[in-house]
Amino acid sequence: MGNLILPLKPTAFSDTCPGIDADVFNENGESIRNQVGELVIKKPWIGMTRRFF
Repeated sequence: MGNLILPLKPTAFSDTCPGIDADVFNENGESIRNQVGELVIKKPWIGMTRRFF
């Protein structure tokens, strides 16, 4: 989510949002760090939209 205190980075979020269980996975379904992958929202949160595109 956006944060008014932290600077915005192109194509990135500036801070975490409380209540979101998100992770990044590779093409084999393995959780990864510091690599390019697919953003996965693992659990819904209050106010979550029904779909993402």
